[in-house]
Amino acid sequence: WTVEREHCFQIDFIDSKKNGGKLLVINGFRFFRNKKRGSRQYWKCSNYYKEKCPAIAIYDETTLNLRLCHQHKHATSNDIEIKPFLPKVCALLDEGHIDSLHDDIDDDLKV
Repeated sequence: WTVEREHCFQIDFIDSKKNGGKLLVINGFRFFRNKKRGSRQYWKCSNYYKEKCPAIAIYDETTLNLRLCHQHKHATSNDIEIKPFLPKVCALLDEGHIDSLHDDIDDDLKV
């Protein structure tokens, strides 16, 4: 998981009300998992179909990188309570517990 302290994100996973799956929430924006290819998971903005929002998130399970692409064309979803994920990530990285961090993230991303 790559976290640059000057570019930190608030990340959470919530249950989808539509299909019971998981939604990825980054800084108040919801994403649904669109596809998985190899070690990469591709997440599209939940407003992709409604507003043609081009924003996507790409998570690589091998390198633990999370990359955001394109700007959202709408405001955040203010009805979502975002849990503070970043402090946990930074603490685990500072303590050298990258394996524990990897396990926690993998558990959350299994959808």
